[in-house]
Amino acid sequence: MRAAVVSEPAGKFEIVNLPIPTPANNEVLIKVEACGICHGDSVTVEGGFDGKCKLPRIPGHEIIGIIKEIGKNAKGSWKVGQRVGVGWHADHCGSCNECIHGEFGACKFAKVTGLDVDGGYAEYMISKTEALSEIPENLDPIISAPIMCAGRTTFGALIEGNAKPGDLVAISGFGGLGHLALKYAKEMGFVVAVISRGQAKKELAVKMGARYYIDSQTGDVSKELMKLGGAKLILATAPNAKILEKLTDGICRNGTIMIITYVGQPMNFVAGKLLHSNGIIRGWTGGVASDALKFSSSNLILPTVETFKLDEVQKAYDKMMSGEVKFRAVITF
Repeated sequence: MRAAVVSEPAGKFEIVNLPIPTPANNEVLIKVEACGICHGDSVTVEGGFDGKCKLPRIPGHEIIGIIKEIGKNAKGSWKVGQRVGVGWHADHCGSCNECIHGEFGACKFAKVTGLDVDGGYAEYMISKTEALSEIPENLDPIISAPIMCAGRTTFGALIEGNAKPGDLVAISGFGGLGHLALKYAKEMGFVVAVISRGQAKKELAVKMGARYYIDSQTGDVSKELMKLGGAKLILATAPNAKILEKLTDGICRNGTIMIITYVGQPMNFVAGKLLHSNGIIRGWTGGVASDALKFSSSNLILPTVETFKLDEVQKAYDKMMSGEVKFRAVITF
């Protein structure tokens, strides 16, 4: 099989030929149809959290493919020929408190697809059955691949954020995560405001369902939100601490700012201001892929994707990291 491999921290992708793996106990062999390129893949490319990723590694955790072989003692009713998805979380037993309470990375036995075990930047991959999600028949595998991470995260955050239909939900950042969050939020009955830099994305944001568009370059974001009554929920999808600092005054009473992307810089804000709103700032990496898939299937909500062949993986990854992809990058096979 052909695969894209990272061999050293911050190294370039190499396209290599490897033997097709054989599934062990409770594993399946998947022929990959599509794999999204997510910002989370940069953790693998950079060598893992605290440099603990064992390289070489095949990244990729937004996978949709077909089961080709099932190992012994497989759990569940999975069948050869069935289309399945695999997301960021994989190879957890799922029964102890770390998994139950969503403490990502707390389990020393857990192995994460594309980080601790090889992922979907390859023609074939291995997965534990616990990591599999059934793909609804009406979802195109290429377009829907990002639902396995971006969809799961944004849809889960909107559920967890406790906003109600009719509430103002603001989405900070209008890229790979933000555009999908907008589509979900609109369908869930929220009044949506998109916050982005400049006017270039305004027309598209409104076309996708945003009632309001706030240019973070020209105005005070928090003041603009408060003119609208304040946001019940702000989803922070842009990995920029300076933008986050501007949002703390923009939530209504008991409002929440939910950070759903990795932000590597310190965030400076006056903590006392949260007293006025009784507000909450929290992070979120959760969500259930099957829930996002079902909602997407029922309401025909799909990511907007740009496709690449495996040979173009470096180009695709670089475009994703620079924010030039419209809106999610997907490798097709």
